[in-house]
Amino acid sequence: MIVPEARSLGKVLSKWLARASLEVIVRHVWTIVVSSVIFVACNGDFSFDERTDASITPCAANADCKLSTLFCDVTSGKCVACLSDVHCTELTRPRCDSALHACVECGSNQDCGSDGLCDPSTRKCVPKCMDNINCPASTPRCDDVLHHCYECQKDDDCKGTRGRCEIPTGRCVECLEEGDCSDGKRCLTSVSRCVDCRSSADCSDNTPLCDPATNTCISHN
Repeated sequence: MIVPEARSLGKVLSKWLARASLEVIVRHVWTIVVSSVIFVACNGDFSFDERTDASITPCAANADCKLSTLFCDVTSGKCVACLSDVHCTELTRPRCDSALHACVECGSNQDCGSDGLCDPSTRKCVPKCMDNINCPASTPRCDDVLHHCYECQKDDDCKGTRGRCEIPTGRCVECLEEGDCSDGKRCLTSVSRCVDCRSSADCSDNTPLCDPATNTCISHN
């Protein structure tokens, strides 16, 4: 499970504040705040049993959850996507955020290998760098303040189906908020992708359960 690295984050912020211009500080801080609010607002509870009909009742054990990909958080009585890392089987999201009950890419820099950093606002790994030569083709430029590689700094840098810039990670992504998705889809900000559902509240009576493994609405097992 994820353990916050408050001390390491404090050191990074201290270096950043010492070197960065006011404009850069305001831009990065505002983006991180907004991204964090969007992440929590869109995915903050990560409960998959939010429907209010009679088929949904509080859980006391995993057996009470109607899908094998759901696990009972006995504290809240809700079925959630994960309670520990063992519940996160997708290679790109192997860590369980215990506060959000969501599988994410990283919770600390150690999760990103020797060449990566974990962005605390998105729980995603970004390549670290000292200059552009250290950056891969997918994120070719180096942020000289935060020392991570980036693909974009604004939406205008992104094209096609990845038309939004997730500024904390410097990546062009499909969505950052609900309005970026069409055809009734929802923005799953942990992967910045439009999906059929984030919770069972997004599903219809015919397929009332949201499967967190696929983020699609399905019928009872």
